[in-house]
Amino acid sequence: MEQLPEVDVRVTLEAIPDDARIAIYLADVEGFRYQDIAEIMGTPIGTVLSQLRRGRRWLRAQLSSYALARGLLSKPTGTSGGGPAPSPEPDRTLRSKQVQAGGGSR
Repeated sequence: MEQLPEVDVRVTLEAIPDDARIAIYLADVEGFRYQDIAEIMGTPIGTVLSQLRRGRRWLRAQLSSYALARGLLSKPTGTSGGGPAPSPEPDRTLRSKQVQAGGGSR
């Protein structure tokens, strides 16, 4: 994470609990499959999915003003309630990645 160019982003990522930060890094930066992350971390896949969902939701909430200020977002994300938009259900995300990759038959 030391190689991230923006200090604000790095500090925000470092504030996430270790397990969620590791899961997010492995999934979103390194591109590991959820099952592989579970094996690497020695946790059930459901725990990995929960960590990803909570960590991504927290990051979205913390970084939305950062993204707006830099023109990365055209308007605030969120629902009509003013909070951050809920992330897709992890099993749907996993399923869509499997379908895109040509795997994941039911």
